[in-house]
Amino acid sequence: MGQSVVGALEPFFMLSAKIILATGRSGLLLKLHLFQKAIAILTILFTFRYGITGIILGQIAASLFCTLLISFIVGKLVTYSLYHQIRDVLPYLALTAVSGAVVYSFQYLHISHDGALLLAQTIAGFGMYLSCCYLLKPKAFVVFLDLVRQSVQKRSNSLQVST
Repeated sequence: MGQSVVGALEPFFMLSAKIILATGRSGLLLKLHLFQKAIAILTILFTFRYGITGIILGQIAASLFCTLLISFIVGKLVTYSLYHQIRDVLPYLALTAVSGAVVYSFQYLHISHDGALLLAQTIAGFGMYLSCCYLLKPKAFVVFLDLVRQSVQKRSNSLQVST
């Protein structure tokens, strides 16, 4: 689970890195990257005595700290505050958490075949996420639906013209 949390934060770091590079601050990116690695090493050094669980929890905390710090710095560069970044991401995190809880609950259904369980979890998670998006209409979902509608309209128009 710990690696999934750390992995979920990676897109934020990559986006921040691209923003820093776009502003011409590659030196700052190098410093932040080195700082992030130093924090990871220090975390391992301080948590190894608590076993694998301690290391994993330490890496989660270090990742959260570094992601928030980098997002704060990037927010200063492009006048997009950390508060606004978090506010914009929270609805999607909530949707993902609800979908994840549904997927997690499927382990208690006693589906004996692992493939069937995986298929049921995938369908339920995807269905729950899309249902929540359809009901709550977050901005990215609405934009996505508009793009799909435009694409379908263009295809239907091009099919009508060619016939």
